[in-house]
Order: sequence, then structure tokens, then C-alpha cells
Amino acid sequence: MSWEALSVVAQIASTIAVFITLIYIAIQVKIINHQRELNAFRHTYDSLNVFCDKMSQSPEIGSIIHRGRTSLEALDPGEKIVFQHIHLRLLNTLESWYVQVMRTSSRREDKELQIRNIGGLVSYYLNYPGTKDVWNNVKTTFEPIQELVENNIQ
Repeated sequence: MSWEALSVVAQIASTIAVFITLIYIAIQVKIINHQRELNAFRHTYDSLNVFCDKMSQSPEIGSIIHRGRTSLEALDPGEKIVFQHIHLRLLNTLESWYVQVMRTSSRREDKELQIRNIGGLVSYYLNYPGTKDVWNNVKTTFEPIQELVENNIQ
């Protein structure tokens, strides 16, 4: 075998090696990106769990939530602040979740499922006169989820 033929074989082998390496790197990048997306969703779910824990941590908070849902006017000024900030925390989490879904979910079915889940939580937590009042007072600061919230509260 001549040096030229050996050189061609070496070039082909190195091209194949580079190609295999690029495929491996692409697979690893995809795995890492998927893991980052899962970690971000896990953080969002942890935030929702903190919200649920906050709402159920004491009978006093439960009472504020119950009365505030009926009417903001049923709360004294201090309770009103607690009620509003608990729901601002929820809205911040839902908006973060929504933006995350819109930016990271590549499969349409996944995106639609997540949007339905967010809408379900909006409906569950915000479909009360008092929470609607909170929403109406702050909705201009939650532009990314305005339409979603409006479509899920009656």
C-alpha cells in the first residue's frame, strides 16, 4: 500500500471519528437540555407546593383565604395584604410556569397539556369574587398570562 493510499484511509478514518464524536456530543447536549428543562419544571412545581403549604399552614391563613375569596371587603387591612400577597405569589409562579412552557416545551402536545394544567389552576384558585378583585388590580403586571387567566375565570 502506498503512502497516498494510506493517507486517504487515515483521512477517511479521522472523518468517521469526527462524525461519531459530533453525534455523541449532539446526543449529550440534547440529554443535558432535557434535564435542565425537567429541573426548571421541578422548581416550578416546588413553588406551587410552597404556595399550597402557605395556604394550609394555619387555621388563621385558612380563614383569611376563605373570607377573602368571598370578598376583599370581608378582610381587615392586614388580612387583605396577606390575601393579596399569597395570590401574587401564585400568579408569579403561574406566569413563570407559562413562560417556561412557551420557551422550552418543544412538543406541541406537552405544551398544550401544560397550558391546560395552568388554566386548571387558574380556574381552581381564582374563580372567586375576592380573587377576581385581586386579579383585576394586578393583571396589567402579568401581561404574559392575561389572556390565559381571563379565559379561565368566569
